[in-house]
Amino acid sequence: MLQPEGTVALVDWDTPEYEEFMDAVRARIVADGGLSPFYDSAKATNFCSHPVRLHGSTGRVESETGELLVGETDHLFLKACGNRRRSRCVACSDTYRHDARHLVLAGLAGGKKVPESVGSHPMLFGTLTAPSFGAVHHRARSGKGACHPSSSTARCRHGRPVACFEHHQGDDPRLGEPICPDCYRYEEHVVFHGLLSELWRRTTIYVFRALARELGTTPGELAKLARLSYVKVAEYQTRGAVHLHVVLRADGAGEGYPAPPEEVSTEALLAAFVKGSRSAYVDFPVRIDGVVKRARWGRELDVSPIDSPAAARRASRYLSKYVTKSTESSGVLDRRIGSPRELAALKRAKVSSHHRRLVECAVRLSKRRELKELNLVRSANAFGFAGHVLTKSRRYSTTFKSLRLARYEYQEALARRRAPPGDEPCGELVVDRWRYGGSGYGLPADHVICEEFAQGAIEARADAWYARYLEAS
Repeated sequence: MLQPEGTVALVDWDTPEYEEFMDAVRARIVADGGLSPFYDSAKATNFCSHPVRLHGSTGRVESETGELLVGETDHLFLKACGNRRRSRCVACSDTYRHDARHLVLAGLAGGKKVPESVGSHPMLFGTLTAPSFGAVHHRARSGKGACHPSSSTARCRHGRPVACFEHHQGDDPRLGEPICPDCYRYEEHVVFHGLLSELWRRTTIYVFRALARELGTTPGELAKLARLSYVKVAEYQTRGAVHLHVVLRADGAGEGYPAPPEEVSTEALLAAFVKGSRSAYVDFPVRIDGVVKRARWGRELDVSPIDSPAAARRASRYLSKYVTKSTESSGVLDRRIGSPRELAALKRAKVSSHHRRLVECAVRLSKRRELKELNLVRSANAFGFAGHVLTKSRRYSTTFKSLRLARYEYQEALARRRAPPGDEPCGELVVDRWRYGGSGYGLPADHVICEEFAQGAIEARADAWYARYLEAS
């Protein structure tokens, strides 16, 4: 049996992925120990594809006297990599996605040491879009319209047609590609990404000022009564531009999660968000085509109130969806570009010419002295965007660290309950030293087996949760 019990095979027959999986299984079966011990060790890391191997010496000592009771040297410990990118680790990215959903939902409806009263605070869900940097192939909102209807004889300054009358399908590789690559403003695109974090910081300031004006007071006086908490998720469009999906909540000033004053209403928060986001801007630190430009949000602004438990659940699922999307396709590469050789390899990789030009533009602009603080070369693989997929204000809700600690404590308690009677340690387990021993399990293709195990476990968990949902309803 290729799949241990409790997992579901997701690799289709007669595909290169299936052949790769079978080759990995054969290699693991003939290796020392076989497939079953490998499955046990992989399950201990939640089927992480590339766990960190740690070697160290451990010892058990008497808690009262400090006497060494049991000693063991060169102990091997496998630790999950914790990478949030699905292209690097299926299991750890799924854990990150679920943690993100719990983090978002706790700030919307309470839980995870956040009181349920936050669900009655004024809240909104908004989407801040990137501006246009040039015409690109896209699908009409209805899914039936032409891409770019215009005069069939019109040409850009490079001699290319400016119209496209095709009705693109969702899997069309031309989606997101510029109508004219030479007209597309790549430098503006990359610098906008480099300034995106600062633009969001200024947006929070402008929204708070706009809220003070809505209430007929000053920002200083309002800060004594209320504060704004948020969580935001970055989404990459097919054209390579970043949008921000934001949950904004008004709280009272002070420690904990007090309710804001009654005059801070959802309607006032909505109006302030619209005015503040429209007013925020950041001047480019460099001239482009001889002009000093500004980083602003795009014209499209979507904002709606979160005024019910159903709306809160929809917002959490929506953000969780984009966390998943970002972990699968955030930027063009899943690691930083460290050398010109890797940059040259982009031309041989399966990367669109549009995305490759964005990466090359980020590397080129990083050499300009005025843009040194943006550190574009380190974020060239993400088209100049150096921010995280998900960020939040300090007092929005719980933290990823708290969620990881709660999961660790639960697993420790579960292991103690399952331990045989009389197997309790008589002292404390002391780790003297750990040293890095590499990553992975041993064989080059072991990660292929773990990815299959991880996807099967994810499917099994989803089925179990759906069954519980049906029972509850």
